[in-house]
Amino acid sequence: MAEFVQQHLEELLDVFTALRKTKYFTVSEVKSVIERVRQFDYSINKRTKRPKDFLKYAEYLEDVVELIHKRRIIRQSNKPKDNLEDPLRKHIAHLYRICADRFRKVEYFKKEIAFLRKTHQNRLCSMAYTRLLQVYLCLCLLQAVFNVDSFQFHGNDPKNHAEAGLWEFFDNKSAENARTIFQYAIRKFKQDVGLRVAFVQMEAGFLNVMHERRLMLAAMKDTTDEQNAILMSMEGVNDAVFEGKLIELVVSDALEALEENKGEFLLKAYLELRKYGSIVEKATEFVVEQFETVENVKEEKKIVEIIQDWPQEFNMLDAYLEAAKKVKTPRMYRLTAEVAKKEFESTADDRAKSVLIAQLEKLHKLGEAEQSDYDWLSANLDATDEATANVFSAMLENTPTNASMWEKVLSYHVNKHIDDAKSTDSEKVMALFDDALEKVHNDESLPIWRLLIDFTINKFPAAVVDAAFKRALLQTRDVVHAEIKEIRLNYIKTAYPNDMEKYEDEYKNLARTRPTSIHMHLDYAATVSDPEKKNQIFDNLVAEHGKSVTAWLEYGRALMVAQPNSLSRLYMRALSNLDPAEKDHFNEEWTLMIRSDPSLEA
Repeated sequence: MAEFVQQHLEELLDVFTALRKTKYFTVSEVKSVIERVRQFDYSINKRTKRPKDFLKYAEYLEDVVELIHKRRIIRQSNKPKDNLEDPLRKHIAHLYRICADRFRKVEYFKKEIAFLRKTHQNRLCSMAYTRLLQVYLCLCLLQAVFNVDSFQFHGNDPKNHAEAGLWEFFDNKSAENARTIFQYAIRKFKQDVGLRVAFVQMEAGFLNVMHERRLMLAAMKDTTDEQNAILMSMEGVNDAVFEGKLIELVVSDALEALEENKGEFLLKAYLELRKYGSIVEKATEFVVEQFETVENVKEEKKIVEIIQDWPQEFNMLDAYLEAAKKVKTPRMYRLTAEVAKKEFESTADDRAKSVLIAQLEKLHKLGEAEQSDYDWLSANLDATDEATANVFSAMLENTPTNASMWEKVLSYHVNKHIDDAKSTDSEKVMALFDDALEKVHNDESLPIWRLLIDFTINKFPAAVVDAAFKRALLQTRDVVHAEIKEIRLNYIKTAYPNDMEKYEDEYKNLARTRPTSIHMHLDYAATVSDPEKKNQIFDNLVAEHGKSVTAWLEYGRALMVAQPNSLSRLYMRALSNLDPAEKDHFNEEWTLMIRSDPSLEA
């Protein structure tokens, strides 16, 4: 191992020497870099290889390269570039390649490709994409023989092919490589719309490049024989290319192969071609004509008709909204909702949110809303206004057991009622709580009980609050019941800060029956100073939660202060109660706890 490490250091020796001579780094900094590189080299040459060692090494060298760049700007901005970073960049690329090839996870290939693209190492990047897209013919055989799913064949993801094809053309300037990737990919993923659109994008870009090249050659006064030959070939043989025939072939092949989503493909293809204006005019016209030959695409057709006369820059949501006014179909509402959702997720725009809610409300009324719509709404939006609350309330008809949606509706009505001192809708709000608690499953009801208790505390006398707690304790069970007890004890402590006897009686009453939460015991123990009483509280805790590492550690912390001599006995009790799988974790945490007190460690 030492020989490999020394060899790697010698390979970078010129860089370390140059760093010192150029004074980008001080002598001590160079020594520090060498030592860190040595440590990283040892870590990646261990018998047991770990991906994080390779990644940390590469990331450290990237930081060194960035620091060199910044210091060059500060100290040597007017001198010629010395390319100190090149050997380091090659070494970083080598580390990423080893990591990706050895551990074969897509995230490692992505890291390698991202670095190579950032540093414009196109040859290596092209090779990295090729490795990423490798598809093994023995895939089925391997999975059948070894009966595992750990083999990652990243060539089975069409997005990787689309990304590689677009990079090959737009960044690596290789139309041949790009076409090879796309032609293989569309045979493998015939139904992938994104891949087909990317192929159209590539061919449109190719036509644009050819057009610019012809204009440039035609404008030159003095041309070589080779340039004249190129110009003549462009005027003759490639007329079909300039008329967009390659794009038409790609579009025709897609429409023939796609079994569904043809409207989506035509719309996205049109939007890509629209960017190039008159250069791809004939190809754009061809795409528009296809709307007449394909069925069930009237929604996308209307969108295209609307935006044909619009400026190059426009808001896509506006186009969908305008189309939805003229084509009032569930599919149009769905398409508009999807666009609004994407815009809301990327910008958190209130207008997009309003449009999304409006479209989903229309789908709900038509009976076309899906469970995923309700789930997304409850997970991503709050009922901050009456319109949203009404939509949630309406959708609860279809998902009456959705606890998250109930919580949002109830939060809106509770906040509205509390903010309005003159409101007389208490009975209506309580009726909503009754309805929610009747329909929501016990395991998901805790947020609703919290809201109910907070509401009664804010709006009603203590007797009503006590009744709400009593109801909660009677109707809940398991974890929710334990959490309600914790809330109850905290309420007593806050409501009666000067009556510790009442607080103690409440704890004893709640702790008498199970289940209880760990934090209920810990919160009460924090208020008790008597060692014997505190021990009794912790005994109650571990009697119920003897499988919890947290319970035993908290008991240990209490003994460290009051009875350190009892720690060894408690330790043995903990080991006899904990599950075997938890014992290693417990031992680690216990050791850290003991070491926090030097007197105990001694």
